[in-house]
Amino acid sequence: ERMRYTLTYPNLEVKNSFLRLLYKSFSKDENVYTKIYDMLSVGDLDGFISVVSSIFASIPYDDGMRLNEGSFHTLFYLMVSAGGLPARSQVLNYSGRIDMVLEMRDKVYIFEFKCNQSAEVALNQIKERDYYRQYLQTGKKIYALGINFDKSGRNISEYKQEILN
Repeated sequence: ERMRYTLTYPNLEVKNSFLRLLYKSFSKDENVYTKIYDMLSVGDLDGFISVVSSIFASIPYDDGMRLNEGSFHTLFYLMVSAGGLPARSQVLNYSGRIDMVLEMRDKVYIFEFKCNQSAEVALNQIKERDYYRQYLQTGKKIYALGINFDKSGRNISEYKQEILN
């Protein structure tokens, strides 16, 4: 019989240290992950997107040329997770797969990423597929964020947000 192994981090401290090490390879500002945490904790989405955009802008041209929706998604997850936030990627629900969910004490952020499309398409997907419905009973403020990445510009081209409760 085949044996199945799951490789994971032994604890949260090791996970956070590893993610911060990876994260620092993309950002010269060692405090940027703290900024991400602070901005999301108070709901400052304009500031959050600005910081994330500056990180994407710092990726060297050669590396940036290989970016696609999947790699943007991975880097986005890395940035948020390195900030010590409990992000979950590819969250399954009854109507599809949510690109990323971040559940905080009083807020839930639901992210949908698109590449060379529009933030409106991403935001509509969250609403049409009811990605938010399972969080309605939490009593938390639910933020839906549709984010579009421009592959040629190698950065966020637009984002749209909506509070769903």
